[in-house]
Amino acid sequence: MASRQAVPVYKGGHQVGKATSMTWSPVLKKLITLATVSREYAAVGSRLRVEFTIDAVRHKVEATVVRTPFFNPPRKVAVPPSGLTVNLARRAPSRHRVIILCLIGVFNAYLKEGFMAQAQPQTYANHGRSVAAFHFVALPILAVNFLWSAYRAVTGLSFETALAALVALALIIVALCARLFALWAQDRVIRFEMRLKLAELLPDDLKARISDLTTSQLVALRFASDAELPALVRQTLAGSLADQKAIKQAVKDWQADYQRV
Repeated sequence: MASRQAVPVYKGGHQVGKATSMTWSPVLKKLITLATVSREYAAVGSRLRVEFTIDAVRHKVEATVVRTPFFNPPRKVAVPPSGLTVNLARRAPSRHRVIILCLIGVFNAYLKEGFMAQAQPQTYANHGRSVAAFHFVALPILAVNFLWSAYRAVTGLSFETALAALVALALIIVALCARLFALWAQDRVIRFEMRLKLAELLPDDLKARISDLTTSQLVALRFASDAELPALVRQTLAGSLADQKAIKQAVKDWQADYQRV
């Protein structure tokens, strides 16, 4: 607690400072105080005396200068041996441990997937990407929820069960739309970038036909190097490379794209 007025701090009968706050520490089982003292008496370990009043009688009690914080046990900054998993699994109720561990596992796998995708060279064989949090967590949970809600609606039809089944279906639709909308927006950006790029790289006879390339064809052509783009565009417009798979397989110098969603 803060003192109503500063309390003198003494050394050898002379006042060398003042204490402004004093309280009892239930952890340390001692009185602790904040004080300002002269520089020559501020060294850690210095023995001083602080005025302390009991029943209107002033006393001088022994005090030792220490570092702050007054209480800083090792457990305050200790790190569990196995990190977050051990800490959460130990504190959580047993019925929640499996869910927590599964979520941590998925999160770690998602991070590992992202790092590994950029750590190894990208090719046609490994360029496909799945989002673990979406494909292996969100969608399965939503699917199980819909199946359970539909089962309840069939076995015990009521307004509540029918509404629950419809809401479960709506959640799946929302999740799929969110994923598809992100992909469509990405494709539009790629189409814009590729049209600008082709306008610089293609010969004059092909520049006039850039608009004939579909979005899916432009998306596939983005993996080609600048040197082979004109030839691939010519084959695509001629019909030799009809779909994305054929265009990607025809790429010789694969240009990696790690920013796909």
